[in-house]
Amino acid sequence: MSDDDDDDEEEEEDDDDDDEEDYEEEPKKKSKPTPKAKAAPKASPKAKENGSSSKSVTALASTDDGKKWFEKDEQVVWARGGEKWQTLEHNGVIFPPLYEPHGLPLKYDGESIKLPPDCEEVATMFAAMKDTDYGKNPVFQKNFMKDWRRLLKKHELGRIKEFEKCNFVAMAEHLATISDQKKAMTSEQKKAAKAEKDKLEEPFCFAIVDGRKEKLGNFRVEPPGLFRGRGEHPKMGHLKARIFPEDITINIGHDAKVPPVPDIGDGKKHKWGDVLHKNTVTWLCKWKDSINGEDKCVWLSANSSWKGMSDMAKYEKARKLKDHIHKVRKDYEADMKSDDIERQQKGVAIYLIDRLALRVGGEKDKDDEADTVGCCSLRVEHVKDDAGENMLHLNFLGKDSIVYDNTTEITPMVYKLIRTPRRGLEPVAHSADESPSRCC
Repeated sequence: MSDDDDDDEEEEEDDDDDDEEDYEEEPKKKSKPTPKAKAAPKASPKAKENGSSSKSVTALASTDDGKKWFEKDEQVVWARGGEKWQTLEHNGVIFPPLYEPHGLPLKYDGESIKLPPDCEEVATMFAAMKDTDYGKNPVFQKNFMKDWRRLLKKHELGRIKEFEKCNFVAMAEHLATISDQKKAMTSEQKKAAKAEKDKLEEPFCFAIVDGRKEKLGNFRVEPPGLFRGRGEHPKMGHLKARIFPEDITINIGHDAKVPPVPDIGDGKKHKWGDVLHKNTVTWLCKWKDSINGEDKCVWLSANSSWKGMSDMAKYEKARKLKDHIHKVRKDYEADMKSDDIERQQKGVAIYLIDRLALRVGGEKDKDDEADTVGCCSLRVEHVKDDAGENMLHLNFLGKDSIVYDNTTEITPMVYKLIRTPRRGLEPVAHSADESPSRCC
């Protein structure tokens, strides 16, 4: 009943932040198209509106010659802001099924209360998690009640106020029964259910990119649920809203047939929020996350050509860096020896990023985001005093709230700079012959 993982879970997505950022506005400068590729002609406005292309994604699969992108003779062009594709076709996304009420009442302070479907749905989301660490977390419970009560008040059920008086046992037992029934299915029944599911999803599994058949990484819209987040996220327990076609922006080729808006089962006629033809980005569909207001995107899979080209460009940049790293190190060593405290701080930060491979880090709103940090957002409490001379013990929550706890030898100069209070004091003075010798 709750979402698969929040947050970004994106089941098949990579965790490299800078790999999948090109859904944002890109510079207008474009790289040259590949030598053998020809730009697709633009369709008339009417053709765009009606989706005049007669070829479907399934039919176009036969145009794929079976070669991987790196096996072809064409020169690969992959630049941020440059053209990523000439033609793009896909079938959009799959929406989760609508909620089916079970009709079980909520026990509140000993009273059985029949809930309207939308209120029952959210109550059942919590019932599915009530015995987990999340369900027992006071922050999760508080945020859940805050969002749930908004719905309850709409139905004049504002008397349901206190979490402690709510009893979700009957709903939890109902969910357990459904789970047991699924586990009791025979092997043949499970195979049949899987075959039916695969048949439904098959048209959405692939896209056609410049004539190549490419697998999608995620093509399912997230179901509504209670936000979990990672670590001690301050928004855990808030309700993630259901996504409708009007919330979806489609990105597709000019001549491609715009995917038909699916019937999601509510008896209403829906339409896509917007249809774009933006070939400088690699997302196929996107919508706003109701919790953090961030874009959730449909990408190609991690082993797609786009991902491979992006990785290749990234690693080529890293190969170039090795030819210049000596100058970078010389510069930050000079910064650490400066009489300017800001240059000293910058030098130490770059040293730690270089030597300890720390993420850079940035400022965060602690009320809306988990208190995770990187090198430039480390605080005094993250540096421990138990490591000894010229040793640095760091302990903090890094990406995805994973604990970083490491003790490393550092140069005497860096040790002295880190131990110096950052505000209200003069910068560290260095002797003329003091130099930050290598320790790594």
